[in-house]
Amino acid sequence: MQGFARLLEELRQAAAEEEDPEERLLQIASAYWSFVWRNQTLYELMFSLHQGQHDIKEAKATFALVRSALASWSEAQAVALRDLDDAVDILWSALHGLVSLALAFLIYGGPPRAQLLLKRAVHDLLRAWKQAPSS
Repeated sequence: MQGFARLLEELRQAAAEEEDPEERLLQIASAYWSFVWRNQTLYELMFSLHQGQHDIKEAKATFALVRSALASWSEAQAVALRDLDDAVDILWSALHGLVSLALAFLIYGGPPRAQLLLKRAVHDLLRAWKQAPSS
Protein backbone atom coordinates (compact mmCIF):
# COMPACT_ATOMS: atom_id res chain seq x y z
CA MET A 1 0.00 0.00 0.00
CA GLN A 2 1.28 3.44 -0.94
CA GLY A 3 0.76 4.92 2.54
CA PHE A 4 3.00 2.38 4.23
CA ALA A 5 5.63 2.86 1.52
CA ARG A 6 5.64 6.60 2.20
CA LEU A 7 5.79 6.07 5.96
CA LEU A 8 8.61 3.58 5.55
CA GLU A 9 10.65 6.00 3.46
CA GLU A 10 10.25 8.79 5.99
CA LEU A 11 11.21 6.52 8.89
CA ARG A 12 14.24 5.25 6.94
CA GLN A 13 15.38 8.81 6.34
CA ALA A 14 14.96 9.70 10.01
CA ALA A 15 16.85 6.60 11.11
CA ALA A 16 19.70 7.28 8.68
CA GLU A 17 20.21 10.81 10.03
CA GLU A 18 21.14 9.68 13.54
CA GLU A 19 24.03 7.47 14.65
CA ASP A 20 23.21 7.29 18.36
CA PRO A 21 20.76 4.39 18.82
CA GLU A 22 18.62 6.14 21.43
CA GLU A 23 18.42 9.33 19.42
CA ARG A 24 17.63 7.23 16.34
CA LEU A 25 14.57 5.81 18.08
CA LEU A 26 13.50 9.32 19.09
CA GLN A 27 13.97 10.50 15.49
CA ILE A 28 11.85 7.60 14.25
CA ALA A 29 9.11 8.53 16.73
CA SER A 30 9.31 12.16 15.65
CA ALA A 31 9.17 11.21 11.96
CA TYR A 32 6.14 9.00 12.66
CA TRP A 33 4.41 11.93 14.35
CA SER A 34 5.26 14.30 11.49
CA PHE A 35 4.07 11.84 8.86
CA VAL A 36 0.72 11.49 10.59
CA TRP A 37 0.09 15.22 10.88
CA ARG A 38 1.00 15.83 7.25
CA ASN A 39 -1.07 12.85 6.05
CA GLN A 40 -3.97 12.51 8.48
CA THR A 41 -6.51 11.07 6.05
CA LEU A 42 -3.99 8.64 4.58
CA TYR A 43 -2.91 7.53 8.06
CA GLU A 44 -6.49 6.91 9.14
CA LEU A 45 -7.06 4.89 5.99
CA MET A 46 -3.87 2.88 6.53
CA PHE A 47 -5.00 1.77 9.97
CA SER A 48 -8.70 1.35 9.25
CA LEU A 49 -8.14 -1.58 6.92
CA HIS A 50 -9.98 -4.69 7.98
CA GLN A 51 -7.17 -6.92 6.77
CA GLY A 52 -4.17 -6.86 9.05
CA GLN A 53 -1.10 -4.82 8.29
CA HIS A 54 0.85 -8.06 8.62
CA ASP A 55 -0.14 -8.82 5.01
CA ILE A 56 1.31 -5.58 3.61
CA LYS A 57 4.95 -5.79 2.56
CA GLU A 58 5.73 -2.16 3.42
CA ALA A 59 4.08 -2.49 6.85
CA LYS A 60 6.31 -5.50 7.54
CA ALA A 61 9.34 -3.50 6.43
CA THR A 62 8.34 -0.66 8.76
CA PHE A 63 8.14 -3.11 11.66
CA ALA A 64 11.56 -4.49 10.66
CA LEU A 65 13.07 -1.00 10.60
CA VAL A 66 11.82 -0.22 14.11
CA ARG A 67 12.91 -3.69 15.24
CA SER A 68 16.42 -3.10 13.89
CA ALA A 69 16.65 0.31 15.56
CA LEU A 70 15.51 -1.16 18.88
CA ALA A 71 17.95 -4.07 18.54
CA SER A 72 20.79 -1.58 17.93
CA TRP A 73 19.78 0.36 21.02
CA SER A 74 19.57 -2.84 23.07
CA GLU A 75 23.03 -3.92 21.96
CA ALA A 76 24.58 -0.48 22.54
CA GLN A 77 23.09 -0.30 26.04
CA ALA A 78 23.84 -3.96 26.86
CA VAL A 79 20.14 -4.42 27.59
CA ALA A 80 18.74 -7.92 27.22
CA LEU A 81 15.14 -7.41 26.14
CA ARG A 82 12.96 -10.37 27.08
CA ASP A 83 11.46 -10.51 23.59
CA LEU A 84 12.46 -8.03 20.89
CA ASP A 85 9.23 -8.42 18.93
CA ASP A 86 7.20 -7.78 22.09
CA ALA A 87 9.27 -4.66 22.74
CA VAL A 88 8.61 -3.41 19.20
CA ASP A 89 4.87 -4.01 19.65
CA ILE A 90 4.93 -2.11 22.95
CA LEU A 91 6.80 0.82 21.39
CA TRP A 92 4.58 0.81 18.30
CA SER A 93 1.46 0.70 20.49
CA ALA A 94 2.62 3.72 22.45
CA LEU A 95 3.31 5.69 19.26
CA HIS A 96 0.09 4.66 17.53
CA GLY A 97 -2.01 5.15 20.65
CA LEU A 98 -0.79 8.67 21.36
CA VAL A 99 -1.11 9.65 17.71
CA SER A 100 -4.63 8.22 17.47
CA LEU A 101 -5.75 9.95 20.64
CA ALA A 102 -4.19 13.22 19.47
CA LEU A 103 -5.93 12.95 16.08
CA ALA A 104 -9.24 12.58 17.92
CA PHE A 105 -8.33 15.53 20.19
CA LEU A 106 -8.65 13.31 23.25
CA ILE A 107 -5.37 14.38 24.88
CA TYR A 108 -5.69 17.33 27.24
CA GLY A 109 -3.51 20.10 25.81
CA GLY A 110 -4.06 18.93 22.25
CA PRO A 111 -1.47 17.84 19.71
CA PRO A 112 1.40 19.94 21.12
CA ARG A 113 1.16 18.20 24.49
CA ALA A 114 0.61 14.81 22.84
CA GLN A 115 3.82 15.27 20.86
CA LEU A 116 5.72 15.93 24.10
CA LEU A 117 4.09 12.86 25.66
CA LEU A 118 5.20 10.80 22.65
CA LYS A 119 8.85 11.72 23.23
CA ARG A 120 8.45 11.13 26.95
CA ALA A 121 6.88 7.72 26.32
CA VAL A 122 9.86 6.63 24.21
CA HIS A 123 12.31 7.90 26.84
CA ASP A 124 10.39 6.21 29.64
CA LEU A 125 10.14 2.88 27.80
CA LEU A 126 13.85 2.86 27.11
CA ARG A 127 14.64 3.76 30.71
CA ALA A 128 12.32 1.02 31.98
CA TRP A 129 13.95 -1.56 29.71
CA LYS A 130 17.40 -0.49 30.95
CA GLN A 131 16.32 -1.05 34.55
CA ALA A 132 14.37 -4.27 34.03
CA PRO A 133 16.07 -7.49 35.11
CA SER A 134 17.03 -9.61 32.14
CA SER A 135 15.41 -12.99 31.79
